[in-house]
Amino acid sequence: PAQASRLSGIDDAASHLLQVVDDILDLTKIEAGRTVLEDVPFSLDALLQRSFSLAAPKARTRGLELVIARQPAPDALRGDPTRLSQAIVNLLGNAVKFTTAGHVTLHCRVLETAAGRVQLRFEVEDSGVGIESDKQTLLFEAFNQADSSTSRRFGGTGLGLAITRRLAGLMGGDVGLTSEFGRGSRFWFSAWLGVQAQGLVPSLRPALAAHAVLLVVPTPATSAALELALRAFGMPCRAAATLEDAERLIALQRPGVMVIDSALTRLPTMADVTSLRLRWPGLPMVVLQDDLGPWHFADAPAATAALAKPVTATALAAALEAVLDVAQRQAATAAPAATTAQALRALHAGARILLAEDNPVNAEVSMALLSRAGLVVDAVSTGALAVERVRNASYDLVLMDMQMPEMDGLQATRAIRALAQGQSLPIVAMTANAFGEDRAACLAAGMNDFLSKPVETARLYAMLQQWLPQRARDTSPG
Repeated sequence: PAQASRLSGIDDAASHLLQVVDDILDLTKIEAGRTVLEDVPFSLDALLQRSFSLAAPKARTRGLELVIARQPAPDALRGDPTRLSQAIVNLLGNAVKFTTAGHVTLHCRVLETAAGRVQLRFEVEDSGVGIESDKQTLLFEAFNQADSSTSRRFGGTGLGLAITRRLAGLMGGDVGLTSEFGRGSRFWFSAWLGVQAQGLVPSLRPALAAHAVLLVVPTPATSAALELALRAFGMPCRAAATLEDAERLIALQRPGVMVIDSALTRLPTMADVTSLRLRWPGLPMVVLQDDLGPWHFADAPAATAALAKPVTATALAAALEAVLDVAQRQAATAAPAATTAQALRALHAGARILLAEDNPVNAEVSMALLSRAGLVVDAVSTGALAVERVRNASYDLVLMDMQMPEMDGLQATRAIRALAQGQSLPIVAMTANAFGEDRAACLAAGMNDFLSKPVETARLYAMLQQWLPQRARDTSPG
């Protein structure tokens, strides 16, 4: 423990020194006029997500809520994403450093538009210690800090804000702040950026607009930001701060989809999410998590998605579209899928399936679906193990992934076909490689058919019923 503590101190000191050197180099390059901004395409939402990922670890250790509040703005932009992200990260880092409880929120809005260009304003608001008015005027100068005491409670170099001011100037913008001592701060900078042609598409999403959302989030800042995004998609939205409020609103009018913060119930596992789904059966659900680590997707109920906070508009739209699509397909295929499962069990119960899949989550889901249809499943994680199993045991069908370590699915299929017992064995590809050339490669390697992931239950059962050999019915008692 003593050695670990010393090494941790050395690591922290080295990181701090590296940051000082990087900041000084950045500042001198800018002041010498040697900083040239890039002009490349990038996604605004993706840039915000990356920027927050750098501030998230320290924020989580302090129990801070991170929020992205983006008003309708183009997502497909042109400019220098590295320098833009650097300016945002500087403001986020300061906000997290000076905030011990509450939230840190990034506001993004359009100030002005011109031919093919847009001026955006990024504001980082925190609920931290705030800054005395007499110290605010010099904060954007190099080596000036709000905490200049000898105790150096907060640390830092005093260069982050100076670099942000100069980067904003290079991007045709400005900087500023508003703060009240003891009541938090709001630092901002603006920048002119180019707009890609597809960036002019409005935020309204016709596929989502018909679905009402129930937003169940306890934190006002997060709730307000998500409501802003949902209304930009054209989705009617009602908000609740507790599960009890949600229950009351659902009783009045059932929503089309629910967005719920796991902080309400401190949900650590998917089993707890399943209990929520049992509480409101059939309701598509997007669950917000501080960290996606505890989720076990193999146990996930259908029409449920997980999102890590802070949530970008793009990620929220994708999750909503995914769960609503699953819910619609479930409603359309529920009866046929059940009938197919029953037919599969009646005709092929006890058939032995070899599943070659290196992803443990995919393997667990597939084994659950196959077992539900009365099939006996063995799973292996490499192509070499699949060949070995076929050599030493008898199987009725093989489900083969394409991409696996040691030996991929194509090589494994060729090796199985070279075995006497593998020449007539049905082999079905089950892979995320869904292009036409992938299908052709599978068939050329000797596979019988092709299923693309994510696999729909009804299609899987139909494929098995097509390729499993007919079995004599077991008429013995029991």
